Amino acid sequence: MDPAFLTYVMMAAIGFAAGGVLMSGFFLVTGKPLGFALTPGPVWTVPLHLMLRLIAGPAILVHNVFTMEDDSFGLVVAGVSIAACWSLGSGALLMTSLGQL
Repeated sequence: MDPAFLTYVMMAAIGFAAGGVLMSGFFLVTGKPLGFALTPGPVWTVPLHLMLRLIAGPAILVHNVFTMEDDSFGLVVAGVSIAACWSLGSGALLMTSLGQL
């Protein structure tokens, strides 16, 4: 296999795993599921909430896709595809920030 392909797979896996950990950690701390909607609160917390949703976005998207009532195959494929691309981007961001890429 091409080493570049394996690097992309690893970046996507790291991005999705980081999103899942953040989403589960948010639920553990607050008792509320993490979604894309921003909750009202102090203005200084908005950048933190945006960063949290930026990294946890793929896990939120996949969770929303598999819990929606409409079981359309096209929507599931589109949601998972978008989440995979998003995971690749956030994984690349995380690996670059850690100096591993």
